[in-house]
Amino acid sequence: MPTVDGSRALLSAGANYSAGDWSSVGAEAGLDLLAVAQLNRGIDLGLGVEALANLEGSIRKYLAADVNGQAHAAARVRVQVQIPLDLFDESGIAVRLQAIHKMTDGETPLTPGAHFAPQAK
Repeated sequence: MPTVDGSRALLSAGANYSAGDWSSVGAEAGLDLLAVAQLNRGIDLGLGVEALANLEGSIRKYLAADVNGQAHAAARVRVQVQIPLDLFDESGIAVRLQAIHKMTDGETPLTPGAHFAPQAK
């Protein structure tokens, strides 16, 4: 079964910042295109887009606090057009259409640790 795969990353970005040894923040984002076609007695075509974002941060001066977050979104469409194998039993073309979407936030806990840590200078 011949398969054509045109999937690729459309966008990928990341940034990090650190303020000395007491604070840091980082973010990443990505956008991917999914495109696959399979040829077997017809065509099975799948198209989709996925996006992912991550955020991390921490503060370590006088108190300790961490922030982590993640978001994911995806949308896909699948189309199948096939000719049935047994043309004596059934004839024509079978067409199927499927659409899927999902959106999640992986983990968005805001869990500051409210304990004081003396800093040695």
